[in-house]
Amino acid sequence: MKQIVGVFLLVLMSSASFSQSPVLEPKNFDSSIAQKQVQLLDVRTRDEYAKGHLSNSMHADWNDKDEFKRRTEFLDKSTPVYVYCLSGGRSHAAAEELRKNGYSVYELKGGLTAWRAASLPVEQPEGTKDLSIEEFNHIIGKEGTVLVDFGAPWCPPCRQMIPVVDEFEKVQKDVRVVRLNADETASAAKALNIDALPTFIIYKNGVETWRKVGIAKMSELKKQAK
Repeated sequence: MKQIVGVFLLVLMSSASFSQSPVLEPKNFDSSIAQKQVQLLDVRTRDEYAKGHLSNSMHADWNDKDEFKRRTEFLDKSTPVYVYCLSGGRSHAAAEELRKNGYSVYELKGGLTAWRAASLPVEQPEGTKDLSIEEFNHIIGKEGTVLVDFGAPWCPPCRQMIPVVDEFEKVQKDVRVVRLNADETASAAKALNIDALPTFIIYKNGVETWRKVGIAKMSELKKQAK
């Protein structure tokens, strides 16, 4: 009887271990990230990400340790993180680092290479867009107060700031909010020395009066927009 119970427990433990495996085959990874409460993270380089990535993924380059640390500190520790790279090496190293810091992390086995081999969808970039500094200045105008939000959909702290900026726009009716995707404003961003995201700039009558890189509090935005 003890042997039967022992075998049963061993099978049960093996089953549980398998179901909780932190490394998922592409199709299991796909079904997991289809859930609403997940955080999907691409740890390849910016150039790799720009050439094609999984839909709704955020980005933090594992090879750029400062960037990786700065962006991932805005991830929610109460929500699982699903991480991937090209073939699995960088994502495994990134996953180990995230686990050390208290995150629950799942990896895509074989990375994007295996994902494509399984005929799963990849979001491909559309035609390259850009915004010149002249076009930017026209958008800002020379009258009134304008809050410019330079961000990107793949940037974790940018996503965290979305509800803050939305709420600011609701309560500050006298301030015009301009949201710009850094991927589509390269020329203007370069001319304005935008080298980190998110970056917030306030203009009053066409003149820059305040700038903040990173997370900004609602109280900060209100104070600087007065």
